Amino acid sequence: LLSPRTIHFSKTELFWECRHCDASESFPEGLPEFEHQHMFHRDRKPLSEIWHTIVRLYTAAKLTFAKDKMVAISGIARHAQEENQDQYLAGLWRKDIELQLLWCQQSPGLRLPSGSEHRAPSWSWASVDERGFVHYAPRLEGSRYEYYAHVIDAHVVPLGKEPFAELVGGMLKMSCSVMLAGTLRRIKGEEWNGVNFDFDEVDIESPRGKKESFRVNPDSDEHDGKDIYVLPVVEVLGTEKYNKRNVRGLLLLPTGNKKGEYIRTGFFDFSAFDERYREIQERFLKLLDSSGKETAEAQCAEILPEPEFLDERYVITII
Repeated sequence: LLSPRTIHFSKTELFWECRHCDASESFPEGLPEFEHQHMFHRDRKPLSEIWHTIVRLYTAAKLTFAKDKMVAISGIARHAQEENQDQYLAGLWRKDIELQLLWCQQSPGLRLPSGSEHRAPSWSWASVDERGFVHYAPRLEGSRYEYYAHVIDAHVVPLGKEPFAELVGGMLKMSCSVMLAGTLRRIKGEEWNGVNFDFDEVDIESPRGKKESFRVNPDSDEHDGKDIYVLPVVEVLGTEKYNKRNVRGLLLLPTGNKKGEYIRTGFFDFSAFDERYREIQERFLKLLDSSGKETAEAQCAEILPEPEFLDERYVITII
């Protein structure tokens, strides 16, 4: 990603890629255009614009020492900041941070064990030892974004003077309009070819006492049976069949230290690309309408008299 030029040695010839073009011995003036842009990993957009790709490729690699997760990517992060002049926050950027918070693992990984050396706040993808890779959806042209919550303050505490390297703490404050209370539950799935297809649901009780269940993506397996809170962050309105309406957000676990203080424990994405998924999404939206504001008011750290974002009166902290 950082090297300006790369030579690839194949069995038949040499291939060359740089920030100007891709070429080979057969095509010294440049490779012909392919359907998928080019045959190498290099994307000639600024690093900050392809950060979601960098995160996916980086987290798919296996670091020798997990504690080096922030340090090992610091050179790329520093170069990206030279381009975007944005605030770097434990692997995320302040601009569009609400979308970057909605990262998801390929499968539930491992949270740092209690008492271990701090690596990153829970809202950062660097706080988990993933199985597979981490990914999130960047802002898409042509889609409309309607927010339930915004980050109104965020900072990290570096071990030394270097904000790109090791961290000893971090916090973000979010203003939100609604929240829901629920319980995480691990569901035993079928086994096929030695692979268990277990999945996770959150059970949310409606005002009428009926239990509603929704499939979610926890960050680890260790929170099965825990009482959590469901925070919708954004509704994405697209133009394609599979992204016409997606409600995405975070699963939060109270720290028990302060009212309104949480750690991230997972992610959810309720889409509406067919009738069955639309019905699931509608059930969730009805719960938000019936008890979302009441729950947010009861579980927040602070109520804003004049919120910056419409209806987002309730402030919570995630560490």
